[in-house]
Amino acid sequence: MADSTFFAQILTPEGTLFEGDVTSIKVPGTNGTFQILTRHAAILSSLEPGDVEVKQSSTSHKFSISGGFVEMSQNRLTLIAESVSGE
Repeated sequence: MADSTFFAQILTPEGTLFEGDVTSIKVPGTNGTFQILTRHAAILSSLEPGDVEVKQSSTSHKFSISGGFVEMSQNRLTLIAESVSGE
């Protein structure tokens, strides 16, 4: 299963909201929603207000963000959100 996952963390000004291995993340990019999968090319994008969907092998999580940034590099994702609500 390790080959089909990547490490992701979601950070807010208050601290770490989520951290763990995931199979995909869908984010509200400035130019439209996009999905990040394992071994995605390096990317840095600003985020608009909207929903972030985090999928793990047997569960999924949904968060609403007010904006922020996401970076994917070397199979590690970091999402920095201005503020987050829900799960």
